[in-house]
Amino acid sequence: MNKQTSWETQCYQLQEHEYVLGKISYAIYQKKNLQDILNIITINVRKIIRADRILIYHKPVANLDILLSESLSESESLSLKNILYSSWNSDKILHQLEQGTVCNPSEIDESIQAQQFQLGIQSELILPILVHNYHFEETSKSQLWGMLVIHQRDRRDWQPFELNFLNQIVMQVAIAIQQAQLLIQLKAVKEQLKQQKIKDDLTQISNRRYFDKIIEIEWKRLERESCFLSLILCQVDGFEHYHQIYGSAARDSCLQLVAAVFLETAKRPADLVARYDQEIFAILLPNTHLEGAVKIAEAIRTRVKLLQIPHQDSPMSCYVTMSLGTTSIIPTPIQEVKTLIQHSEKALKQAKKEGDCVLVRSDF
Repeated sequence: MNKQTSWETQCYQLQEHEYVLGKISYAIYQKKNLQDILNIITINVRKIIRADRILIYHKPVANLDILLSESLSESESLSLKNILYSSWNSDKILHQLEQGTVCNPSEIDESIQAQQFQLGIQSELILPILVHNYHFEETSKSQLWGMLVIHQRDRRDWQPFELNFLNQIVMQVAIAIQQAQLLIQLKAVKEQLKQQKIKDDLTQISNRRYFDKIIEIEWKRLERESCFLSLILCQVDGFEHYHQIYGSAARDSCLQLVAAVFLETAKRPADLVARYDQEIFAILLPNTHLEGAVKIAEAIRTRVKLLQIPHQDSPMSCYVTMSLGTTSIIPTPIQEVKTLIQHSEKALKQAKKEGDCVLVRSDF
């Protein structure tokens, strides 16, 4: 093969790599089941790199490996699903994997060659899958979650661009695992909070404690997904004056009515409406960019006015109006949740000065 043909072949393979990475990223973005994502990875990657067998193992505890996904070429009939095969249980190999090093087992431990020979394996490559052990109150720590294993019946020398592609694949596997873990944690927290007091007694929407917990979880999840998280803070204009004129019963009725508007407007399953503080409400909008958040905020402002709740002597209107502060951000490790909250509070403070408006603060 001449240099020109070799270069053209490599360019074509790189295009194939980009296609597969995009397909995997899309599956993760769609929040497919983790098992489905792993199957997509093993099937597509094996075809692209033309391997005889690809496996993804999970190593939950020492000396225990769980085969989660396997893809075989048409010429390979031997499945390892029911065969105890774990060349990486060698201490030398396991140590390298824990350090994040790609391994060729037979070069590290010669005793593995006999087992490889019995299974017809001439070349084996193991890539460690490192996942951050994420706890919301702690820093993340990278740990060996499992391995992506590649088998060939012929000798194979891996090219640098192929190894780069495979390293990108294990990074995608780690992202999918971390997303699945966060979604499980989110579900667990929501179930736990269901057993606790999570609703505001007056308005029957979520209370501040529930809001504080969920915004932390959504922040971590969307940090992993690199997606927008938006927050709207809303307050009835001149509400102290309204209370003085109409009394406590009217005040409570007004808050219940506007809370109902919030629920009708922000009604996607992931949206959260909460009573933030007295007459201040919060609307948390995961996977929503600033333009979408502003549209929701404007819809709320308009619908509250259409309720035509009388508000005598209001400088804005003869009816109850609202001011809303809106902020949107893609969470990153160098920022904190309080950044989003503080900017929303500043936006609301400025909106209250003008009254009956939606103001945006986006100068992060």
